[in-house]
Amino acid sequence: MKRSCILLFILVGTGVLTGWASGGQEKGVGLGAITEQVQIDFWYSIGATQAAPLEKILRDWNASNPMISVTGIYQGGYAATHDKLLTAWVAGNPPIMSQIDQCFAGVFVNNGAVLSLEGFIKGDKSFDLKDFNPYILKGGTYHGEIYGLPLNISTPILYINRDLFRRAGLNPDKNLDTWEQAYAYSAKMTDPSSSIYGFRLYSSDWIYHSLLKQFGSDLFSPDDKKAIFNNKEGKEAVAFWKKMCDEKVATYQAGSAANAMDFNGQIGMVVRSTGSLQAYKDNAKIDYGTLPFTFGKHKAVSLGGANIYLFGKSTPQKQRAAWEVLKFMTNTENLVHFAVNTGYMAARKSALASPELQKILTADPRYRTTYDQLVYSFPAPKVSSFSQIDDIFHSALDRILLKGESVDILDEAAAKVQGLLD
Repeated sequence: MKRSCILLFILVGTGVLTGWASGGQEKGVGLGAITEQVQIDFWYSIGATQAAPLEKILRDWNASNPMISVTGIYQGGYAATHDKLLTAWVAGNPPIMSQIDQCFAGVFVNNGAVLSLEGFIKGDKSFDLKDFNPYILKGGTYHGEIYGLPLNISTPILYINRDLFRRAGLNPDKNLDTWEQAYAYSAKMTDPSSSIYGFRLYSSDWIYHSLLKQFGSDLFSPDDKKAIFNNKEGKEAVAFWKKMCDEKVATYQAGSAANAMDFNGQIGMVVRSTGSLQAYKDNAKIDYGTLPFTFGKHKAVSLGGANIYLFGKSTPQKQRAAWEVLKFMTNTENLVHFAVNTGYMAARKSALASPELQKILTADPRYRTTYDQLVYSFPAPKVSSFSQIDDIFHSALDRILLKGESVDILDEAAAKVQGLLD
């Protein structure tokens, strides 16, 4: 991600970003018939088992649409895809379609690299926007216009080790309401001598953003012009995580080894994506459950996952073709298929109401948790420089939670972020 920071600074300094809008943001693109064969490249960021249902959707499209061929190309994780998209855009050859993480889309939208979908939506009588969940649509909405449609959407939910809960005399079926309660539960489950911790914490933008909001703070002011996470409430939030780590009721780590701890029974509680449900189903050696991650007086959970965007610098005919593919990928049938096979949320009301999903939600309430807390969701940051901001905040958390530095270094971090916002 650091490489993209350097690239973005160069682009801003040379004025390249200010010219992005000239790439052809076509308003009211015509929806006439496709008259010649079109090849669509679609970049995506989900791998392993989550990619299989996506690739099936693309195969189904190609089997029934000979005039428009779509090729899915895995680009690595969200950050890697963000970096590659920046590079491809500047080189003049971005894909026409790409999946982009909620918090990384701002740089492309704000600089005119991707197309507003309003013209397509208004000109296509077959497209029912009202069928999409309004909370989920907020993630792809910028400046009052829809730029991205949802595919793999999630909220962070609390995964619990029901075995450890019961062993500690705790009720695994009762929701936690506060961080203080999470601390108390963690203390009862923790046994550092056996590498068992009540809570696993880690630095991820939507997790720490939710934390800040739950304590009454935020990353930015409502107009996104001022960094405010170093206010009293923000410092209290990070200080609480520090207390949990200092007193060894929580461990602060990420990566494959940390994932193994979750699945092998060494962690009592961890906040992870809705999309981790399939991974737990495939790998967990414990009796696991899910609970809402709506701690504190200010119940708040960030929208996560990704939306699909259409890039400019392409012909109206290719944009029209890409719109047809996007409609297909996000229709009711395909969103049901994707949700059933991954654990991600169904963004359409009709998909959620489908017999297939209702059967799963009834048989396994763990899949329902993310929908129950959706009313407390908020969209990811819309600022252009979030990739760099995430690096800054992540570094500050590492210094506080791993090196024992004071939460007052958030002042230093906020000053750096303010320099990016100004």
